[in-house]
Amino acid sequence: FIHAFKAIDRFDKSRPLGPWLYRIAINLSINFIKKRDRYSVVSAEEVTLHSKGTRYNPVKHTEQKMLLEKVEETITQLPEDLKTILILRVNEEMSYDEIAQTLDISRGTVMSRLSRARAKLKELVFGRER
Repeated sequence: FIHAFKAIDRFDKSRPLGPWLYRIAINLSINFIKKRDRYSVVSAEEVTLHSKGTRYNPVKHTEQKMLLEKVEETITQLPEDLKTILILRVNEEMSYDEIAQTLDISRGTVMSRLSRARAKLKELVFGRER
């Protein structure tokens, strides 16, 4: 919010505030990721959550954890434009229209990049045969 406060004079009052704040957060996140060269889409703890009545399976848990680690590592290899859209859709649970407005691109571009991001991620994680 400090960055937003410092840049408030550049805010276009004719546009919604939410996407502008998201854009600031996205830019700060991208800068942080570049510095740390690491990103986690889902925490390892989230993978271990089970619904009631499900028995704990250590083998399955280990497989899920290994897959999650591979996905997290692979996401860092995606081009920045694909990675950003994937993060906004999966982590932030933004709609196509919200992403389009936040990134100032068309809805079709969002859908296209998201499709490419998912395909590239699948290819890198599982290989071409899937």
